[in-house]
Amino acid sequence: MTLYRHSVTITCFPRGNVRDMTKKIGVDLPDDLYRWMQSEVRAGRALSISGLIAEVVEHQRSRAELSALVADLRTEFGPPTAESRKRIDEAVDALCTVQETEPVRRGRTA
Repeated sequence: MTLYRHSVTITCFPRGNVRDMTKKIGVDLPDDLYRWMQSEVRAGRALSISGLIAEVVEHQRSRAELSALVADLRTEFGPPTAESRKRIDEAVDALCTVQETEPVRRGRTA
């Protein structure tokens, strides 16, 4: 895989943070991935390349935090029972149904 250097400004405003709390960094990305991000912005599925990268990193951080929480719960309470797994599956199915029926709202800013 060949990497090409694309200078990307990462600007993320997580809940509770103010505009001055951002860092400008350089990111090395495969050319096809950079073109995909550009197409996401053009199609309106992302506000900016910086915003898309920040969203992906935030998602990854949330997954890591959730994994740590699950590990802590397993240590404290042991693995889930069959009944617990059934209830979890039902809750996830209900959540997925809600997400599929509700439109995703993303605003574009000037």
